[in-house]
Amino acid sequence: MNQSAENPLLTRIRALAQHELAHFVAAISLGFKGYEVKFKMHPTEHVHRGSSRVDAVVRCDTLVGVREFMHKRAIVLLAGVMGESISRSTLQVDMLKAKQLLELGETGAGQDHAVAKELAQLLDNSASEAGDGLLPARGAGSMRVFQELFTHAASVVQINVQPVCALADMLASRVTPTPEGLIGAVMSLTDMEQAELFQLIRHVSLSELVL
Repeated sequence: MNQSAENPLLTRIRALAQHELAHFVAAISLGFKGYEVKFKMHPTEHVHRGSSRVDAVVRCDTLVGVREFMHKRAIVLLAGVMGESISRSTLQVDMLKAKQLLELGETGAGQDHAVAKELAQLLDNSASEAGDGLLPARGAGSMRVFQELFTHAASVVQINVQPVCALADMLASRVTPTPEGLIGAVMSLTDMEQAELFQLIRHVSLSELVL
């Protein structure tokens, strides 16, 4: 379907569904456990709330482990706008559109952006002078680190673009009215596992993301 000719409400539903499923799929891809995705939105006003419930609690015994966790967590946070930016005609992540969505701060991107920037600052402060081969060495600056995290998030979502879109369509198809006068949808991990493309979610190591 041509997105430009699509019903505005359906466009909003698809955008929010892709945003939340990109968070979820990125988390699964990076080794976290996922449980549920849901959202609610007003049918006419730009009011919405979405969440991807994942288990991002990891025991870290070394600085290397802590940095790996922060790196993955930032990717999951930034994956939402990457999913939202996917063009259905080309199945490509649009990084320029994702950057604009991040700056606008809608569909939950504002909070994602803020936390990802904090993680970039922590990763910059904890980097060694020699670097770790994954992110810039100490002194590069948090903006440079953030740009690398942004690029890595785009790569994880692009690798898994088909599962993201297929699962987003499943979530969008479940939209029903809520007692509060909103519309919403919920989908559990068990629901998602029934989808053929769920099995195509590819597990990605951080080293694969380094160009």
